[in-house]
Amino acid sequence: MKKYFLFIFAVMLVLFSTSCEINKALPDTVTIENKEYKKAFLGELYPLDRSFPDGDNEEGIRISGEYYYKYPLTDFDCYIAYDNNAEPNIYFDSEQFDEAFSFYSDGNNFKFFCLMGNIHDENDQQIYEIQEVNPTMFKSLLEFAAENEYNPFTSFNNEDGLKKVPISDPNDWMADEIHFYQESKDGAFSTLKSYTFILHENNLCFLYRYDFTDEKSPVMLIRDVPADTSDYFCALLKNLQNQ
Repeated sequence: MKKYFLFIFAVMLVLFSTSCEINKALPDTVTIENKEYKKAFLGELYPLDRSFPDGDNEEGIRISGEYYYKYPLTDFDCYIAYDNNAEPNIYFDSEQFDEAFSFYSDGNNFKFFCLMGNIHDENDQQIYEIQEVNPTMFKSLLEFAAENEYNPFTSFNNEDGLKKVPISDPNDWMADEIHFYQESKDGAFSTLKSYTFILHENNLCFLYRYDFTDEKSPVMLIRDVPADTSDYFCALLKNLQNQ
């Protein structure tokens, strides 16, 4: 029995140490070539160039086992480092930090877009640039999506209140998808395009995931977007479609 408990303890210790390594956070500041860089928390913003870097670690600067890559698409002195979850961490020169953070926190420095249709098929989608938009409302919508997105490891935490809706056309099941995203005007950062919405009963809903368990009757699991946000974007979508 003693050996059994020792074995269980050893397994738990390994799992704990592995979990700590997986969730290891990058430092808030880092010194690169005698200059201090500070990590910026820019919410849902990611490097617009998804191919950056190209995977060659020799192009980065290694510090304490982590690689920091000079990011050329912004006018600010900036490095990108990826944590163990492959999430980009954005670092600005500490002397430029306040200016850079203010710039990328200002909705006036962004362009806003709506993609309707299949995000994976350029021939089955339409992209609209939204000329007039409330940046605060846009941010609120993306934050709602981030809080409610499907996570296969924690899905049991946020499935309450979902609705099951039949897929209108199982042969073209992405045709009704709607994606909202924004890009900084300097071409450096953007939000994700992966958050998916649909219109259901004249309301905007967040598409949690598809369920093809029943091949003859596949469904979408959706969640209502808060009423004020839904009303705003439903009116916006109507205007876009009338252009």
